Amino acid sequence: FFLRLHLPPESTLFPYTTLFRSGEPVELIEHDADDSRAAEEAGLKVIFGSELEPRTLARAQIDARSCVVALTANPSMNVLFARHVTDELPGPRVLAPIDPETGDVVGDRGVGALFGTPVALGAWIARWRRGQVELIRRVYAGTAPDAPLPTAPPDLLLPLVVERGDRVALVDDRTRLSAGDVVELAVVSDRRAEADAYFASGPWHEEAELAA
Repeated sequence: FFLRLHLPPESTLFPYTTLFRSGEPVELIEHDADDSRAAEEAGLKVIFGSELEPRTLARAQIDARSCVVALTANPSMNVLFARHVTDELPGPRVLAPIDPETGDVVGDRGVGALFGTPVALGAWIARWRRGQVELIRRVYAGTAPDAPLPTAPPDLLLPLVVERGDRVALVDDRTRLSAGDVVELAVVSDRRAEADAYFASGPWHEEAELAA
């Protein structure tokens, strides 16, 4: 994996701590010295520089990656980077969040929708900075194999990764679930009651329920 991920201050590397811990080889490109240092102190490999500089991308070996993710709080920068990779460095699957105000402007280039649905990512990052976001895990209990991820209110829940056995994958528009898959989501802290009601009405269990 290769992420163009601008890390907000005190982010705990929002939002992919589980992906980073999973053992998947993940590298970041970052132009901010403080954020680069924070990522390196967390044990991550960082390529310092601008995401559009040819020498930075050459050092990152973008064309040899299985997946490239454009993930910043700036929707225009996400689009610019995603387009640049698909046009100039074809090969890896490219993911980027879809901004609800502009819609999907890169899908025609084969760019996948990170999180699987349009998301106001800037609002989520702002909440994370203020300590208003928690990470929760739920087990999918649907009976149909390879089912699409159930729709959830994007201002309440943000699906991040799916775990199936030892494999961890980012949630995107291709995500399909089978019974027993574990989904990690970000939830707005002061709206946990709404989130609990959403899960109670759908095909979800807490991990502890299955272990009991």
